[in-house]
Formats: sequence, structure tokens, C-alpha cells
Amino acid sequence: MSYYFSTRVRGTFADALDRARKALQAEGFGIISEIDVARTLKEKIGVDFRPYMILGACNPALAHEALKIEDKVGTMLPCNVVVQATDEGAEVAAIDPVASMRAIENEQLGLKARQVADRLRRAIDLLGGERGPGQAELEGHEAEVERHAEASRRELDSIAPAGTDPLHEGP
Repeated sequence: MSYYFSTRVRGTFADALDRARKALQAEGFGIISEIDVARTLKEKIGVDFRPYMILGACNPALAHEALKIEDKVGTMLPCNVVVQATDEGAEVAAIDPVASMRAIENEQLGLKARQVADRLRRAIDLLGGERGPGQAELEGHEAEVERHAEASRRELDSIAPAGTDPLHEGP
């Protein structure tokens, strides 16, 4: 199973970076950190590296919900999105939160990860490039995730009174 999904983008690195920011914003993500890997490597160890930026993308509402489910999930936040220059233009790759959340045995968190993954994938798809190898593998495990989600829904339905939402407090 792949741990990311990606797309190739025609144009310059700067254009791909700008488009990635806008696509993430369109899906409700803010950029809460940026790491210029090429600049950092040059400053710290004196080596040249291709343009490579790591964006820390965060959807505040979904992050809050995940933190209420599992308080240590913050060790895996934010969602990293890489924009890097390639010979053909640029590549944008995002972490697959479903894959990374498998390290935590919590079905509710897995369902939340699916929501985040869907938004990240739509952001990547908005860039309109050629899908990378991780994208095909992501689609391959969607059925498995949906089976787990359905089992969780049935379990919750069996323990919660009709018309209530056991995952959220209040009305």
C-alpha cells in the first residue's frame, strides 16, 4: 500500500506551488507551515537541491474532531504536502492519512482520516495533472475502508438510540 498520492503538474515549480496552495484552500485546508527544503539544505550543509517545498496543510474543523477522538494524533499533524520540481515541470504529493492513521488502532479516527483523504485527493485532482503511482493504490483500498466504515456504522447504530449522534456531544 502506498503512503501518498500525487500528480504531475506542467509549468514551473512556482506555478505548481501557487496552484497547490489554492487547491488546498478550496478544500478547506490552511497552510500552517512551510519548509523550503532546498534553502534549508543549502544553509545547513551547503548542498544544492532541486526546488522542494513541504506544506503543512490543516483543516481546522477536521483536526479538532480528530484530536477529540485521539489526543496524541497531533503527533501526525498537519498533513504534509510536497511540491517539488521535476524535469517535466513539478509534482505535488500528499500524505495518505488513511495509511498513516492505520498506526493508531481507532476506527473512529480511521473514518475521520477518510474524510481528510477525500479532501486531499480532490485538491490534488484540482491540479489536473497525471496521477502518480500512489493514486492508483489509494483507489485500490477504498473498498476496504468503506467495509470498515459500514461495520462501524452498524456497531454505532446498535448501541445508540435512534436519531442520536454518538460521535458528537450536545444536540
